[in-house]
Amino acid sequence: MSSLRQFSGTRPLYVLDAPGQLRNQQNGARYQANRDTGFYQQINADDSWASEQLSPGFTVGACWKNFARVFTDEGIQKPFLAIFGWTLLFSLLTVLLTVAVSMVLACLVQWEALRGKAIYRVMLILPYAVPAFISILIFKGLFNQSFGEINVMLNALFGFKPAWFSDPTLARAMLVIVNT
Repeated sequence: MSSLRQFSGTRPLYVLDAPGQLRNQQNGARYQANRDTGFYQQINADDSWASEQLSPGFTVGACWKNFARVFTDEGIQKPFLAIFGWTLLFSLLTVLLTVAVSMVLACLVQWEALRGKAIYRVMLILPYAVPAFISILIFKGLFNQSFGEINVMLNALFGFKPAWFSDPTLARAMLVIVNT
């Protein structure tokens, strides 16, 4: 179709010459599959790569090159190690604090002199019935810098209001507290 009202014969711009090679039928340019970049790239008369590439490209297997770059490329290595270290620390702190708080609460609920054990047990199970998005909104409100209950109490007791969402260290501490 050459226009909306007229049909005509068309032919593809590129044809497959040999496996991994394309030829432009208008200007005769040859393109070779570049297995490093994942694009068909124009080749010169002396079989060297030219700058022109055809898009879209194709999938290239990187194998272990990307894993090696994580440890050799400094632009990737430093952020990766910082994120990996925080992930390990977050996991460790979450598990340790959760086990500690759980053991203390379990011992308190089993205490013989405690009245209303059933109510406390229900209150400990109740958070599991609340959907996660509601819990997120509750904690977002609790840690609000201007009028959150945690900052109101910290301001009344110690005279400071932490910027939980602005300071990276306090944001990490908040994540550990919320996850516990």
